[in-house]
Amino acid sequence: MSWPWIAYNNGKLVTLDFLENRFQFKNKDNFHIPEESDPLLIWDMRGIQKNRPDPSTLPLNPKRTVFVDSGSFYGEDIIDCIMADRGEVILPLRNLNGFDELNIALDFAENLMIGIDYTDSVFAKHKDFSDMPLINLITHLQTLKINKFLITLLGSNPPSLPNSIIDTSDFYFAKINKNITVPYGSKGVFELV
Repeated sequence: MSWPWIAYNNGKLVTLDFLENRFQFKNKDNFHIPEESDPLLIWDMRGIQKNRPDPSTLPLNPKRTVFVDSGSFYGEDIIDCIMADRGEVILPLRNLNGFDELNIALDFAENLMIGIDYTDSVFAKHKDFSDMPLINLITHLQTLKINKFLITLLGSNPPSLPNSIIDTSDFYFAKINKNITVPYGSKGVFELV
């Protein structure tokens, strides 16, 4: 089952690419959330690249299931994302300043969905995350009582996830390239529109 993934910047939809280990995008049309029943993944590129999220263009408490990645850099930013009430909040590890910041976020919120970007390894600016193989990172996060994950596949197929990991957590995947294979056990797959 495939669901839509869209990105926006300053109130405009954007085309999104991942080239040379960085996100590249170009503005397109005015941004709005299509009225459909499928779940939707939204990336706020201003938040992801500059730590200046723009939730004002998203509707309050949307009627459809929406997952929002605002690109938090600091653990305490999670409370602003939750209070914005724009959908289910994803705490991405890509910009987070290590496990210390993750622990701060966990103090503010329970039952967070953690976002992990994956190329041929974990893609994150902090070595706490990037130095760990994907399966080891997920296992460690599960010991912190995290059981919801969005793994964004940016350029290569991820390793298969062991049943012991799949059976104890909910895994969603997002992929830029339609040819990437998603591991068994996914709750759903978001594809870039």
